[in-house]
Amino acid sequence: MPPIRGTLILPCAVPKNVRILCFADGPAAQEAKAAGADIVGTTELVDQITRGELQFDMVISTPEAFPVVTRVAKILGPKGLMPNAKKGTVTSDIQGTIDVLKNSIRYTSGRGGDVNVIVGRIGYSPEQVEKNLRFVLNEVVNWTSQIPGKKKVKKNKFVHKVWVGATFAPALPLRLTQFQWQ
Repeated sequence: MPPIRGTLILPCAVPKNVRILCFADGPAAQEAKAAGADIVGTTELVDQITRGELQFDMVISTPEAFPVVTRVAKILGPKGLMPNAKKGTVTSDIQGTIDVLKNSIRYTSGRGGDVNVIVGRIGYSPEQVEKNLRFVLNEVVNWTSQIPGKKKVKKNKFVHKVWVGATFAPALPLRLTQFQWQ
């Protein structure tokens, strides 16, 4: 079975601190600063990256500035930071991309098929956590029912157990009969 991976924007967003580096020049650079990019520039950023100053979590680029980014592809690529049109990180819509990167959560499955996703924080109400949990479960179930190369499978065939736990607390199992798959 292929790994389950994707990006979600939860209904009740879980805030996180993501430092975004944007390769842009001119008006696009101003737009990136206004949108919330932490580091903005072009050739001066290449010098910093080659010196090993990696003080960011995500990298985006405008199509015009992408030739500059290719100079540091050997450094950014192995770290999974190289902007890519397929991932949506090479774009002209800087504002929308930064909003998505700051509010989205990435998930992927482990070797045993387990998927770990943050669905809440300490100040969340039980309704907010439940709303996020239902959203994540529906996303995972819909992903597993559309595996390429396989015939359509009955929904919930691959989800066997769901556990909810805090960081330093024991996890609690959930009964899957409580959830209705959409």
